[in-house]
Amino acid sequence: MAIKIGILGAASYVAGELIKILLLHPQTEITYLESETFAGQNITLAHSFLRGLCNLSCEKYNKDAVLSRCELLFICKSHGESMGYVVDLQDSNLRIVDLSADFRLKDAQIYQKWYGKNHLLPQALAHAVYGLAEINSGQIKQTSLIANPGCYPTSVILACAPLIQAGVVNSQAIAVNAFSGLSGAGKTPKAGFNLFIDAFANIKPYRAGAHAHQPEIEQELQNFSQQKVQVSFIPHIVPIERGIISNIVLNANRTLSNEQIAEIYQEFYAGQPFIQIYHPPQMPQISDVAGTNFCALGWYYDQRTNLLTVISMLDNVLKGAAGQAVQCMNIMYDFPQTLGLPWGKLL
Repeated sequence: MAIKIGILGAASYVAGELIKILLLHPQTEITYLESETFAGQNITLAHSFLRGLCNLSCEKYNKDAVLSRCELLFICKSHGESMGYVVDLQDSNLRIVDLSADFRLKDAQIYQKWYGKNHLLPQALAHAVYGLAEINSGQIKQTSLIANPGCYPTSVILACAPLIQAGVVNSQAIAVNAFSGLSGAGKTPKAGFNLFIDAFANIKPYRAGAHAHQPEIEQELQNFSQQKVQVSFIPHIVPIERGIISNIVLNANRTLSNEQIAEIYQEFYAGQPFIQIYHPPQMPQISDVAGTNFCALGWYYDQRTNLLTVISMLDNVLKGAAGQAVQCMNIMYDFPQTLGLPWGKLL
C-alpha cells in the first residue's frame, strides 16, 4: 500500500522537484499539498511543468487534514517557519522530513546566533536525525523527525568525513570555496542572487565566514574528529541553473598517494549508490551530476605543499534537497535507497 504523502510549502522550487519525484515513486501517493499563496488553486499554477502530471489543488494549512490524510509530511518552508508546524504536530504519529534548517543544529543557542530566532522546540533538537543517508542511515530508519541537510554542507561533509575519520588531514584548518547555481536562492526574486541582471556573466562571493551553513558543517564533521573542527567557508553564486561545486583544501598530516586516498573513500562509501569517486587525473563536472541524486568526488594531492584539494559536486535541488529527502524516506520505510530517484536527467 502506497505511503500517503503531504507537502507543506508546495509552491516552492524544491517542492516542485519533490512532487516530480514522488509522482514517479512506486510506493507513494501525494494526498495533501499546502500553500498559503496558491490555496484553492491547482498546483500547476505554481509549477507549470506538472501540467498533465498532477491535478491536485493546494490548500491552506489544516492540522486535522494533515493528520487524517498523511503518514509522512515533507516541510518545504523557510528557516524559522518550519518549526512552528512541527510544534503543532509534535504529539502525533506523523513522520516528518523538514527541508529547512530548523532542526539541523543541535544547540538552540547556536541556532539563535546564526538564524536570529529563538527556537520554538529546543527539546526536539536532540532526537531529530541529520538526514545524510550515507552517514546516518541507521538513525534515519528509526526516527520520526528528519532534519534534511543543507546543500552546501552535504557536498562538504561527504567530501571530508572519510579523510577526517582516517586521520590523514588536519581538521582544524579546512578551507572551502563553494559555488552554487541560482536555484539555491529559491523562486522568490532576490537582488544580487537570482535576478538575471545580477547573475548573468558574473560570479559573486557572499557571506564569507557568516553563512549559516558553516556551523552545520562543523557540527557534523566533529563526529569524525578527535580534534576541534574549524572550517573557513566562502560561498559563491554562479550563473547556472543548478549544481554545487565545493573546492575544499585540507592539510595532509602525512605524505599520501592517490591509491591511499582512493582506498579511504572506497572503504567509507562501500555499497553507497549515490557516491561517485573520480580517480586522478579525472575530475567531476556539473554536467555529471545535474538532474541526478549523485555526489561526485575527485581530488588533487600536491606533494610539494602537502595540500589535498577535494572537489565535490552535486545537484543542489536533488542531492542537496528534494532527492536527499526522498532518499531518507526510502530508508525510513526500508525501501532501496535508489527507489524512485533519477539516475539521469529529469525529463
